[in-house]
Amino acid sequence: ERHADDGATQQPRQYLSVNSRVVFEGSADDLKKGYRVSLEWRSERQWTTVVIYEFYDDVILHHTFDRTDKKKTRRIALPIKQALQLAENDLKSNWEQYCRSFTQGI
Repeated sequence: ERHADDGATQQPRQYLSVNSRVVFEGSADDLKKGYRVSLEWRSERQWTTVVIYEFYDDVILHHTFDRTDKKKTRRIALPIKQALQLAENDLKSNWEQYCRSFTQGI
């Protein structure tokens, strides 16, 4: 399941609107354990992941989901610092479009 926690754990998060937030998991300084940046949407008191960037020592992945849990994944072939900047810029610039596509089933 991709349903996110309700805030019981203290992962850093940035709220973009009442129904959307970015959650940071892990440490960008320790990619052996992985680092994740996810965009989440809240509907009916439950948070659901819409987009995830996953960073590991050997691979960087970008996942997008639709309401039926269908996932599209692509690899990002950039150095880690550039990929981190890409993720930040993408979510900052496109979060509304991602959430609209998710809620409208596009």
